[in-house]
Amino acid sequence: MPRPRGAAAAVALGGKVHLIGGAASAPTEERASVGWHEVYDPQSDSWSRRKALPGARDHVGCVAYQNRIHVVGGRFNTFEYNTALHHVYLPERDTWELRAPMPTARSGHGMVIYRERFFAMGGEGGIINKPGQQTVFGQMESYDPSQDTWQSHAAMPTPRHAVGAVTIGDWVYVAGGGAVLGGGVQSAVHEAFTLQV
Repeated sequence: MPRPRGAAAAVALGGKVHLIGGAASAPTEERASVGWHEVYDPQSDSWSRRKALPGARDHVGCVAYQNRIHVVGGRFNTFEYNTALHHVYLPERDTWELRAPMPTARSGHGMVIYRERFFAMGGEGGIINKPGQQTVFGQMESYDPSQDTWQSHAAMPTPRHAVGAVTIGDWVYVAGGGAVLGGGVQSAVHEAFTLQV
């Protein structure tokens, strides 16, 4: 990679890998969110830069859908400063546009495509050393890209962040994750969601 970072979003679009946002030690001497947008071409084994993500952030939700990249939520430097921002990248113009924000501002959430909607689940936020101000989310919310609207669904029975989430058939599977704010406690919980229609 051209520049070192962690907690970035990686998504495939048009046969290339887009690496977006994340956290790095530069440009400051402390951990800071970045809006970097770099693209890896496996055919030429090379990297190039694209327009940076507006509102530098890390631990976002990210999906590619109909030749667009959606980046949703995340945090500014720390989970004390979560956002509900929703940007979409238009590759043919190399630009970003705003879309309807996610109802629950959070970071470290999972995101999958299911029934032509984007489902966001879990996440975290708050202040790690202040009891009563620490939140691990169980919320499940979905976005309809054709209407630019969000709606809420049944929450995960076990609130978690940093989950592994995937869609298989007519189910969304959500495994593992952190049960408390930060990385101190991990979970082996595995739950599945489906729309009963």
